[in-house]
Amino acid sequence: MVADVSSNKTTQEELFVAAPAPLPIAEPKK
Repeated sequence: MVADVSSNKTTQEELFVAAPAPLPIAEPKK
């Protein structure tokens, strides 16, 4: 994942969606 810096944003979005429950610390939209 660290090597995928080019798609860091995409990777974070995928991890966020893949997460079973959205982390409160990773919920800037709320």
